[in-house]
Order: sequence, then C-alpha cells, then structure tokens
Amino acid sequence: MNQKYFSGETFTRYERLWHERETFFNALESLPQVFSHFDSQRRNLLIRASGTSQKELVALDWGQCGIGTIGAELNWLIGFSAMLLEWSPAELPRLEEVAFPSYIQGLHESGWKGNMDLVRLGFTAMLAVYIGCAIPGLTMYWCAVENRESALQSLGFAEDELLLKILPGFDYSLDRADEARILMKKLGLS
Repeated sequence: MNQKYFSGETFTRYERLWHERETFFNALESLPQVFSHFDSQRRNLLIRASGTSQKELVALDWGQCGIGTIGAELNWLIGFSAMLLEWSPAELPRLEEVAFPSYIQGLHESGWKGNMDLVRLGFTAMLAVYIGCAIPGLTMYWCAVENRESALQSLGFAEDELLLKILPGFDYSLDRADEARILMKKLGLS
C-alpha cells in the first residue's frame, strides 16, 4: 500500500486500535443483543411508497440476519456503505447525523428504554473494529495493481485514486474508536 498518504499519527492510532481490538470485542459482547440485518449497506436498502402513499424503507437480502449487538447495525449502514463507495467516506459525519438519531427513534418506537450510551458504544466500537481494523488490509487488496480491473468494476476507482477516496473513512473509524474508549471507560467496560 502506498504509505505516503498515512501520517505517523495515523499509524500510531491504528496500531493502538489493533492492539486493543480484544477489549473492543469484549465490550461489544457485553452489550444488549437485538435482531439485526447485518448487511444494511446502501445496496440492500430502498425507499418505496407504501399502500398509504407514505415512503417506507425496505431492506433486501436478509441472508445474514441474526442476533447482534445493539447499535452495531449502524456499522453496516454507515461504515460499509462508505467502504463500498456507495456513500462518500468524506461525508460520513453527515450520514451519521441522520442515521444515528433515526436508529434511536426506532429503538424507542419498539419499546427500548435502556441507556443510550450502550447504543452509542455498540455503534462506535463495532465501526472501529470492523472498519478501522479491516480497512488497511482491504485497501491494500483493492489498491494493488493486479486488482485494478476488479476494483474499477466493483468500486469505480483503483490504486491511488481509490486510496484517496477511502482514507476519510479510515480516519472516521479511528475517531469512533476514540469515542468508544471514552464510553467503555464511562460504562466500566475497559
């Protein structure tokens, strides 16, 4: 991978996350569990008019559904949509501003009355370990010269151009890792 785009600070932050990944996984396992789609990235979601002419969100491809950590479903919607370049990684904060409150609203409508810090930790910790820890390896694969045609076909970009598109998502995931550490400490899970 072309390291000229990664600062020493970014490497240090990534190495810290990598070494703490078991702490993140343990915290995730301790959180409440909910039914999850596990593939709610943009390619599997559509908006259609319902029978009452109101718009409704429809999730497709339920092949991976099951029980998962509360809040973690947002990793797939926010993180994976960006990593597939279905949503610009540079615009992740804007997507989070809409998606997280909507997720909370859905929890309230389904009767959830628990601690919202648990939900936020589920989101931030899952995004940190699945996107933050996986991006370097995935990026190396997709940006390799021998994978150029596949990357262009799947993502629309290749090599350095692809790396530059993906990098903001990596920084975003490291920021969520920082937030998760604060929440784990606050909740006594670190």
